[in-house]
Amino acid sequence: MEGLASSLAESITIHSDRTALRSAEETWTFQQLGMYCAQTSTFLQEQGLANKGMLGICLPKSTAYVGIITSALHLSMPYVPLDIESPVSRLVYIIEDASLGMVFTTKAQGALLTASIPDLKTIPFTPDDTLVVLTREVAAEDQKIRPPDLAYVLYTSGSTGHPKGVFITRENAWCFVKWASDTFPIAPGETVASIAPFHFDLSVFDLFVTLINGAELVLFTQQECRNPLLLAQQLSEHRVGTLYATPSLLQILLRYGRLGRYDFSALRRVLFAGEVFPIEPLRQLQSAWDQADFYNLYGPTETNVVTWFPIPKPITAGQTDPYPIGQLCPYAQGTIWHENAPAKWEPAAEGELLIRGNSLTPGYLGQVKKNKLAFLLFNNQKWYKTGDRVRVNDSGELVYLGRTDRMVKRRGYRIELAEIEHAFTRHQTIIQAAAVSRMQPETGTEITVFYQLSIPATTLTTLELKQFCTAQLPSYMIPDHFVVLPSFPCTSSQKVDYQALLAKMEDHV
Repeated sequence: MEGLASSLAESITIHSDRTALRSAEETWTFQQLGMYCAQTSTFLQEQGLANKGMLGICLPKSTAYVGIITSALHLSMPYVPLDIESPVSRLVYIIEDASLGMVFTTKAQGALLTASIPDLKTIPFTPDDTLVVLTREVAAEDQKIRPPDLAYVLYTSGSTGHPKGVFITRENAWCFVKWASDTFPIAPGETVASIAPFHFDLSVFDLFVTLINGAELVLFTQQECRNPLLLAQQLSEHRVGTLYATPSLLQILLRYGRLGRYDFSALRRVLFAGEVFPIEPLRQLQSAWDQADFYNLYGPTETNVVTWFPIPKPITAGQTDPYPIGQLCPYAQGTIWHENAPAKWEPAAEGELLIRGNSLTPGYLGQVKKNKLAFLLFNNQKWYKTGDRVRVNDSGELVYLGRTDRMVKRRGYRIELAEIEHAFTRHQTIIQAAAVSRMQPETGTEITVFYQLSIPATTLTTLELKQFCTAQLPSYMIPDHFVVLPSFPCTSSQKVDYQALLAKMEDHV
């Protein structure tokens, strides 16, 4: 064992009597986590499953889920966390795509999966009779090539309409976990909230930075995270010291969690990533949790976190634009790709961000074409094309400008939808905005902006919105339609669900 696995094993031994995991159902010490890990490892070895390829985990977030992950790391078995709330058809696709020979799941979910994949056999999981293991034989020729030091595979949405598996090696995971542990030190016994689902890369911080430091991880299921009143209450009652979440979820907490009711004096650190955090709700949240330090982290699943930026405290009154994504982490190297060549890293340089370094994935599982498209080789080095447009500011930090794949053409002009979204967040009563577009045969590209108001009872007329846009944007960027929402739809990884907004666009336009 090395790095992550050895650090976790060492922590289990050193902190055996401390609380490791807490959920609504039960609490485990590090000793209990170690025992569950040992029992699971023994079971897999006795059943002849320890060398059966990758291990799938399709469970609600729970102490058992963490125990199985710990066992997989102990046995050097790559694992694939699955979203139990996904449609069965998507789960079946991932099981087939990853050539999984075994999946830990609940009895109810196991019945659904075996009905869809007839060759799956159900084995009782003797260390825990609430779970089953689904197994099947996978022919050698059906096994996909994977890196020898693979730790886990995270499936993300794919441009083809099918999810794609991102390889994360032990080195990829460890360089981030070690840096995060050094940069955001968590003391033994401190409480950390596990907000992100385990199939989402934000959870890597929650799980491993917490446990290798002997701290306590409070597990929140996806269902619990959808209840902001309950979540706010639990964050307070458990005296959470560190919280890592997406801006979307934090804004839901701010809007509906009634934060003023509770004592958050233990909260000393709030990390956010995955999306741009509009400045006004960020300012309000910082004011509500004024004792905490806030940090903006950035990085796609393929690289994990590669930049970070500490939010000034307090946010100045004149700040209207979102803060930069900041400076590169020490294990990452970046370059700005502009017009098919690297641009000099200097103020005003702008282009697509390319990343290389120890956290960079070796590639995608079984995706030969995608691997060729996503990576660039120059100067004998492999770089990941993030698809994110950035600019270097006067301080040498990176400012996020938007996605290259969200660029649209309208009346001959190239328009970045994120720029429209940023403009809307400057409105004093708008706390969140998302722009989507569609092509109309008669009128060409139409842009719709969905927005959320800080005071639900207020209204903004189309004329008022058009006038505001005229002061913020060139005429060719002014949206065609405006739709107010009481709240934004979110994906299972707690980000704004743009596909759901596109469906709403059809309803409202």
